[in-house]
Amino acid sequence: GKGMTEESASRSIKLGFSNKSGQLGEFGLGLKTASTFMGKRFTIITTQTGDPNEYVLTFDEDEWLADGDWAKYPFTIRHDQPIEKTGTSVVIERLKVKVDEKIIENLREELSIRFGPFIKNGRLELIVNDQKEEPKEPRLIGDKKEFNLSGEGFHIKGWWGYQLRRYRGYHR
Repeated sequence: GKGMTEESASRSIKLGFSNKSGQLGEFGLGLKTASTFMGKRFTIITTQTGDPNEYVLTFDEDEWLADGDWAKYPFTIRHDQPIEKTGTSVVIERLKVKVDEKIIENLREELSIRFGPFIKNGRLELIVNDQKEEPKEPRLIGDKKEFNLSGEGFHIKGWWGYQLRRYRGYHR
């Protein structure tokens, strides 16, 4: 993505805050809910192209529950960052689920397929356990079907296909 400004970064961690209406993110809970579902601590690191500042926010579930002040979160501004740097990273720590190598491999494969187009065009860098992942194509039943749609003010080009069903991390 394009990263966040200081203001949008500080709002991103507040429960229930959103400027969106009738779209994904409308209730202001997704980032927090998804991250705390997976781990007890998460850190958001974000900056926009041209901004020499990087904004770092950390949510720690145990500290948050013990402190009682649900409106304050550690917020750090790192100055003098490369101005060409852009995007947002979310680092999830102290996982709530026991993870073995099979789960990690399934996660790598699933994320590499799901976000493959974004990895391929350089819009996303996916790193799992310090290992950069390469984009993967989904396993399809049959061939890809190309499409090209145009209308007033829009143009969409791509492909579609039927993905092979996954069952407990294994392809059938």
